[in-house]
Amino acid sequence: MVFKPISEEVFIAFDLETTGLHPVMSRIIEIGAVCFQGDGTVLKSFQQLVDPRCEISPGAMAVNGISNEMVAEQPLIEEVLPAFALFIGNDPVMMMAHNAGFNISFNFKWVNSFPV
Repeated sequence: MVFKPISEEVFIAFDLETTGLHPVMSRIIEIGAVCFQGDGTVLKSFQQLVDPRCEISPGAMAVNGISNEMVAEQPLIEEVLPAFALFIGNDPVMMMAHNAGFNISFNFKWVNSFPV
């Protein structure tokens, strides 16, 4: 295993916004991510609203500020996840997320629904 100085490591910080708190009952309405080096240099970013094909509850709108009108003409999650996967790429990278368990539970739900 080759170790690099932390300043040379590559990280991706990502966050999801959703229609609610339950990964089975709720849907992703935004994916945002930043890829950066350990020294803080931003390499690239990803941001995409997603049409959840359902109404966003007033409670979710109060938390994330995303309205039904904002997602009405956006791509579906089936289109956004492949683009997000391309953003992540195939090179080793350290992934991080605020409230990681929550975000990962939504990602696993959708990733597992796609045929390989």
